[in-house]
Amino acid sequence: MLACVRGSKPAKGHKTYPYLLGGLRVERPNQVWCADITYIPMRRGFLYLVAIMDWYTRKVLAWRLSNIEPWCRQWFEAHGEGKPTSASRR
Repeated sequence: MLACVRGSKPAKGHKTYPYLLGGLRVERPNQVWCADITYIPMRRGFLYLVAIMDWYTRKVLAWRLSNIEPWCRQWFEAHGEGKPTSASRR
């Protein structure tokens, strides 16, 4: 039996943001980064698996497994010179 996989569904009342990369051609490294957070349920709380990836090279730039809130913002702030040029910065 195969499991059914679905993406996240926004909760009622939560704001849905527009997709900012529509029509953008990703043509070089460090042009667009993405992040993924996976919540792993444990007996007492969650573990957070966070990965920062480069869309062009498909390389994982950084990852961390943590039992505290995700650290994405701290990582991006610490790597200020390497921030990608995304559609939101045009």
